[in-house]
Amino acid sequence: MQPMTEPARSARRRALSLCAVAALTALGGACRTAEAPTDAGGLADPAAAGTVVVESGATPSGPAAGTIITAAPIASPAVTAGTPRPTAEAAADATRQKAAEQAAQMPRFEASFGVAGSQPGQIMLPFDVAVDGDGNVYVGDSTGVQLFTLSGTLIRRIGEGTLPVAEGLAVAPDGRLYVAGHGPQVLIFDAGGNPAGTLGQAGEQPGQLKKPSGVTVDAAGNVYVADGGNARVEKFGPDGRHLLTIGERGSQSGQFTAPRVVAVDGAGRIYVGSGDDFLVQRFNPDGTYLDTFGQGTLDENLFRTSGIAIDAAGGRIYVSQSMSHAVQAFDLADPTRYLGVIGGHAGMTKGEFNGPGGLEVHDGLLVVADTRNNRVQTFRLPEPTP
Repeated sequence: MQPMTEPARSARRRALSLCAVAALTALGGACRTAEAPTDAGGLADPAAAGTVVVESGATPSGPAAGTIITAAPIASPAVTAGTPRPTAEAAADATRQKAAEQAAQMPRFEASFGVAGSQPGQIMLPFDVAVDGDGNVYVGDSTGVQLFTLSGTLIRRIGEGTLPVAEGLAVAPDGRLYVAGHGPQVLIFDAGGNPAGTLGQAGEQPGQLKKPSGVTVDAAGNVYVADGGNARVEKFGPDGRHLLTIGERGSQSGQFTAPRVVAVDGAGRIYVGSGDDFLVQRFNPDGTYLDTFGQGTLDENLFRTSGIAIDAAGGRIYVSQSMSHAVQAFDLADPTRYLGVIGGHAGMTKGEFNGPGGLEVHDGLLVVADTRNNRVQTFRLPEPTP
């Protein structure tokens, strides 16, 4: 007789177990296996191999002698030829493959500049960056604001080095620079770095500011200020007139506890992130609440949002997170769609962050203030998909 296959052996064991129960019920019954006939190929028939017979000891409560008990064979999982069985290793490979595919579509490290210090040309805890029309980079840090070439050469200090901490920077289409973080007002400098006025007045009324930290400018020159002290965002026209108040204090949708950063896309939608929660809220151009993103799987949860940048050409939103040491990417058309991450743990090598701050997209580059590494890093954006 040919050797039994594994399914046949499994079936036989099941049948014997059933028979044992029956025999015990029959008080003394015994079991024997039926001969397992072979198929045309000479192999044992799994179905027959799962057959046993109660030989004796039949009682009213048990099966009669000669009763045949058949157990269906346990079929092996169907495996298509050439298809590997699912294993932990295969699952790990799939995870690695997915991560590799995401990484291939994320910005790639290009360069960095910065030497820690408080002297001209040095950087100490950069909080934000802004890029002017010539591709030069304003860096706002704990000592003020400096303008560098993209390669890191100092062009000049802004405000003759007298500015205190600069938390938020934005460059208008006409070259004016807006600086938040200097008391309850936003400072304005012309394209040459000369003082050109202030924006807002101290107070709690609409249009007044208490503790501004983030600032951005849209294509029309309108200025948006994230005012953590008053828990709202204020919009001003290019001439400084107050136009709109967005949000209010609270924990519901459309409300803030302490808005920290703000960005605007080409359609006029306003993005607001807070330093003490895990999400970004979007508003329509008229200031009405639109939606929220950044709370989904563990990978895409936002923790301490410190910067938001819009890549209109690539259709992406980039969000930096100071406590997670990461920059995350979301789909501009559907922000609930998470696209991937740069960084994700504290590090000092190229492409890693230690508490990243503000960031900006300009001419195919993503420019990031790497705050606790006292440097600025640039990344080449992926080519837009057709």
